[in-house]
Amino acid sequence: MMRLAKRMLAIFIICMLCVSFAEPACASSLPKYNNTQSSTTAAYSSAQDFLNTMEAEGILYTYHGLDADEDDWVEVKYTGDYCDTIDIDVYFNKNGTEALFRFWNLIDFNSQDFREVLTVVNQINEDYKWVKFSVDTNDYSVTAKLDTIFPTGYAGMICLSCLEHIVNVSDVAYQRLQPYIK
Repeated sequence: MMRLAKRMLAIFIICMLCVSFAEPACASSLPKYNNTQSSTTAAYSSAQDFLNTMEAEGILYTYHGLDADEDDWVEVKYTGDYCDTIDIDVYFNKNGTEALFRFWNLIDFNSQDFREVLTVVNQINEDYKWVKFSVDTNDYSVTAKLDTIFPTGYAGMICLSCLEHIVNVSDVAYQRLQPYIK
């Protein structure tokens, strides 16, 4: 079982590296950040590993603690090339082996633009792997999502790679969705 977990981790890391280098439309590094705090102790070890990795890289963040679902919640904000504020929320579950990355409300749009926005979102989903975009018809917004799993003790670098990926892809997606911003 452990051998399988190690193989899966190796395959995942290789895939993430390939995806990072295979998408030329994305910036090669994270955009500038404008976060508010760092040097915090997280509730779960996987979240703490991620915080330590970000601090070692000089990336600031806001730690919110446990949310209503008992997920350890970290927020990271960036300024992109196209999007003024890329606000990524990262949620770590208590089992310590998965994280959910969310960019809520990438754009808000008018209901009459639904078909056009859906067409653009479908094309973005076709063009980019790992990050998935969805259209919310309750508030007519677009959300970016990336979910990842990792073995216990490996959250830091894997989640940093995922963070870089969702930030870069969301910035490019924002540019493509700009004509529909409310």
